[in-house]
Amino acid sequence: PPPNPSAPFKTVQPVLQKLDEVTLDGASCLYTSDAAQVSIPYGMSAYTIEAWVKPDTSGSSTGGIVGWGDYSTARGSNALRLNGWCCAQNYWWGASLGGYAPNGNLADGEWHHLAVTYDGQGEHSMMIDFTLVSRRTDAAPGPAAMTSVTNFCVGKTGSNEYYKGKIRGLRIWKYKMNILGHVSQPSPPLP
Repeated sequence: PPPNPSAPFKTVQPVLQKLDEVTLDGASCLYTSDAAQVSIPYGMSAYTIEAWVKPDTSGSSTGGIVGWGDYSTARGSNALRLNGWCCAQNYWWGASLGGYAPNGNLADGEWHHLAVTYDGQGEHSMMIDFTLVSRRTDAAPGPAAMTSVTNFCVGKTGSNEYYKGKIRGLRIWKYKMNILGHVSQPSPPLP
């Protein structure tokens, strides 16, 4: 059975965890084979994605943090990316949830915490810097057309949404975690 969604994040093991800081050059894709080795959520599965990011403004303002699935099919993928220097977006290709950073700027040279959850039935939430910035219930729920975890990548979503900057503390759970109850470090986890 799934864990208590209000349990502290540290008590429930993520299916993928990359705590070390990586610097992406705006043309690279990391950990492409990792999805096949773990149970990355897809289709109508519940999930939580969490990462600390520090974008480099010499890269794209739509750079992909992490994504997987078929980007040519509506609701066939799951991607977390920047959506301008002000915002983040979790999209399924054809449907998305976005939110503005509380300070209005994800490219201010500081680390920013991003987290998104989906309950597998339609409830979708986004938190930036430990503030709930967006929530919805989707009548046509989730990435329903996603049938695999193909194209898994950290640092790119879609065919060319490359991320330039630093990522640390990337975690993916196969459960909807309580992002509002998430008590994490006030700064990115140390390697």
